[in-house]
Amino acid sequence: MTPEPSSQCPEPSIPGYQLLRRIGAGSYGDVWLVRNEAGQLRALKVIFRSKLGSSPADFQREYGELLKYGMVADLYPGLMQIHHFGQNTTKGHFYYVTELADDVTKQRPSDPDCNSYRPRTLDQVLGADRQRVRLPLAEWTRIGIELTQALGQLHEGGLVYRNIRPSNIVFVRNLATFSVFGLVAIAEEGGPFAGPQPFTPLEGPGTKLADIFSLGRVLYEMAMGLRALEYPRLPEDMEDLDVAVRKNLKNICEILIKACHPNTGCRYTSAAELGKELQLLAGAAGVEDPK
Repeated sequence: MTPEPSSQCPEPSIPGYQLLRRIGAGSYGDVWLVRNEAGQLRALKVIFRSKLGSSPADFQREYGELLKYGMVADLYPGLMQIHHFGQNTTKGHFYYVTELADDVTKQRPSDPDCNSYRPRTLDQVLGADRQRVRLPLAEWTRIGIELTQALGQLHEGGLVYRNIRPSNIVFVRNLATFSVFGLVAIAEEGGPFAGPQPFTPLEGPGTKLADIFSLGRVLYEMAMGLRALEYPRLPEDMEDLDVAVRKNLKNICEILIKACHPNTGCRYTSAAELGKELQLLAGAAGVEDPK
């Protein structure tokens, strides 16, 4: 999400919610920090048909996919919950309200204007582009297992994420999950593809195996302290690391090679299979209860 875009969408009027401030924007709409009638802080996203550039039928299809995500999220605690849906056909937008991601300061916002709130994302945890942080094995496995579980829940519900990257991974109650603002699509339907990107396989997004590839690239950034576009390069200080750390990184590399294999037939067949490999690695390395 990009805060305070130069070309903002009109300020919406959503019954039952007080708009506090715009906290982000995407290609299709804006994200707002809001307060409900009970005084609870929530995140609101408004999707405009004019920004989506689709026909009324396509616009309703997008809304239908969001409703399906909401039903799937209700079944699984590892997915970000949606509290409210709505649409305004006159003004040409639909909207949804989600639980609020943790504050980047690791504290819930408490000031009346909530001016200090910023959602905590994995991208922020990993640090600046040229100074990426290499996560310790215990943290790497914990976050990796949480994400494989959340992804598996999406897939079980017939959805794929299509846009897995550190900026679309948020922490809610200190658990890593996928931001609804990514968002999701019906599995196996494909869609527009502008060509390979650091988190996108050669065959393009829109399938479960493509999601696994993308998550593998995220795991690479977390483990190596490098950008996904540098895959499969190893850290420059690899040979200077402690023997145990070096061994763990080599074991991680074996997992990444399979998760990010260019041949779909050579990848993990499911998020659950990838998660099991992370559990086994954690156990072999003596990481206690990575969850």
